[in-house]
Amino acid sequence: MDAVEQNDDGGWRYSGSEATRKRERLSPIVVENLSLDPASLRISYELLESELNDLLLEVKGADDPAQQVEEKLPDFKQRLYGWDLSEYVVAFPLNFHRRSSELLLESPQVGDVVFERLPRSDWEERFVPDYDEDHENYRRQRKLMDFVDKSPNELDNPSFTYWFTSYRARGEKYAVDHVCDQLEILLGMMNYSATANRIQTYSQDSGPWPNRWGELREPFIYLLHKEDEFVRHYWSEDATLRKPDSPHSMYEDLFEYLFKEMPTFEEEQPLDGRLLNSLRAFQAAITEPSERESFFEFWRGIEILTLVEEGETMSEVVGRAAAMIGWKDSELGRIRRNRAQNKRNSYVHDGAGLRLTIADRNLVKNLHETLIDHYIDKRDDWGYEEMKFALEQFTVDEAQIENLRENRNRELQLIDWFEEISEKN
Repeated sequence: MDAVEQNDDGGWRYSGSEATRKRERLSPIVVENLSLDPASLRISYELLESELNDLLLEVKGADDPAQQVEEKLPDFKQRLYGWDLSEYVVAFPLNFHRRSSELLLESPQVGDVVFERLPRSDWEERFVPDYDEDHENYRRQRKLMDFVDKSPNELDNPSFTYWFTSYRARGEKYAVDHVCDQLEILLGMMNYSATANRIQTYSQDSGPWPNRWGELREPFIYLLHKEDEFVRHYWSEDATLRKPDSPHSMYEDLFEYLFKEMPTFEEEQPLDGRLLNSLRAFQAAITEPSERESFFEFWRGIEILTLVEEGETMSEVVGRAAAMIGWKDSELGRIRRNRAQNKRNSYVHDGAGLRLTIADRNLVKNLHETLIDHYIDKRDDWGYEEMKFALEQFTVDEAQIENLRENRNRELQLIDWFEEISEKN
């Protein structure tokens, strides 16, 4: 609290580098302990922190500032929830080739965000600003055009598809961040559908970047509108060139089938949080040009879906992930699983001397997408306990299955006995 000081203009600032470090460490703790949820408020974390700092300034000179914060907190929350929700529209080009647009749903949805596709001419007319120099928003338009002029990407690429979505929030940054989060999941679904059961081979492309598995990446730019007026542009940290991307013609039918099977996540299921985060990891892995970084992004997605808990070994993770794959050669499968596990452990514990290859990345991709497919298949039927039991106990050996059945029958007999004792007492 002492680190927050008032500026001459009435705003707040942090006094010194040490105060800034404390703020970065303690702010999330303060927000959590005060039960303040940016997602529930539909404001960005940065805006919530700013409002909280104003509250701290109010009570800074009090005899018991902590008690003052506690007393003022109900009114503080009520004031934030009292802010009007505004309708924000986020529009963007996507490097998914327009000739393949018929493979997509007209309005794909992820959670509470519905993405709408429209023709490029309509997109330009509705969302690309074209103001006269004397218009009050001309400076914002000029900044946009300066950015596009310096970018290797085009705002009106004839091969791209064009999209928009609207979202109600109490701040523009929260609206844009939320849309980007949901779009990341949608792109993960699209790349999963386009590359399922496929391996990557060495590329002949000698371009400035190593070969990616999937070129379908986050848009290079987002145009924000509010009440039919252009507000500003946001951009991706990845400024490299986007190339038009589409499923290979041999796999178009499979892409269309898999994509239509994807959930919209409108109604939350018990394991959806893990599935969503795993799809984010898949998107990061599939578009990462480095074999090393891509390998670990796939591994992160695998750990999420194998329900890893503290103290569990990597062999348990790999065993659960590989359980769903029907290896034609079980010994070869064991060797490949051990290879992935050993590579991961060597990189983590022994440093960067060990080289990860495309073959290593192919294996962890296969493990990851098999788990994604399994989660989607059982999403409406299983919770945490059922999923963990299946991953730990899965077997196709008839003798092992019969042994499991006998064990469960004995447990059921014990439960019947418990009930009999209970009724007698």
